Amino acid sequence: MACAAVPLTGAGLAVAWRTQLWLLLSAAGEGIRLALVYELFRVPRRFLRLGRAFTALTDFVYCLIAALMLFGFFLRVSQGRPRLYLLAGMAGGAALWFRFPGQLLMRLTESTRRTILRALCFFGLSAGKDAKKIHFFAKK
Repeated sequence: MACAAVPLTGAGLAVAWRTQLWLLLSAAGEGIRLALVYELFRVPRRFLRLGRAFTALTDFVYCLIAALMLFGFFLRVSQGRPRLYLLAGMAGGAALWFRFPGQLLMRLTESTRRTILRALCFFGLSAGKDAKKIHFFAKK
């Protein structure tokens, strides 16, 4: 039995085109969700600065979560088949997040961290090397 040919013109192509565009936008949304999950690990890591072992552990946990999210996404939208344009859409969504809201979040995190360290220095409490550096520059 021969397979039915997909028409290259007409309504069939328009539906396929719209479906693929919708999948691309869904992939961009999934990329943003992956970036948000990464932020859940990046913000505490930059705020606390607990060392390389903690960074390696959080990266490993993120990779496991991201793999499960990718598997679920591909299973849901393309019957488990990874497609290059979907991966590109995810990368684009993540890039958009890291370019705009992600940068604002990191600036807010750093300013909050500096404010806390300055407050600790003001009250004479030590918070490690960073507090000493801020206290040194606060004198000037």
